[in-house]
Amino acid sequence: MSVGSWILLWTVLVLAALIFHAVVLFRVGLKGKRVYDAALETGGEFALLLDEKNAAVGEQASQAGVATLFVDPQTAREIYTQAKDERRDARRRRRIDNKRLRGRPQRYGDLYRP
Repeated sequence: MSVGSWILLWTVLVLAALIFHAVVLFRVGLKGKRVYDAALETGGEFALLLDEKNAAVGEQASQAGVATLFVDPQTAREIYTQAKDERRDARRRRRIDNKRLRGRPQRYGDLYRP
């Protein structure tokens, strides 16, 4: 084979390889763009959920936490006692509901406890 044939052969092979790689990179890029767009959309939804949760936590934090440091002690005690009673009632209600779900008898003291 002559030198011109070798040059033509290698030129065609290099161009074919470049075209192949360009097509592959283009298709991978399109798929990557779809994944990126889906990730952005999911991230936006996740950020909305976090904002809602942070707003709810912010409302609770006004009653307990750092905000209670600047409340007079009597009000802080009332808030603490109220929250403690709510937690106790919630535990009692969960215990009663769980017993009812399991079909176990209910105690009279669960309903009429001072």
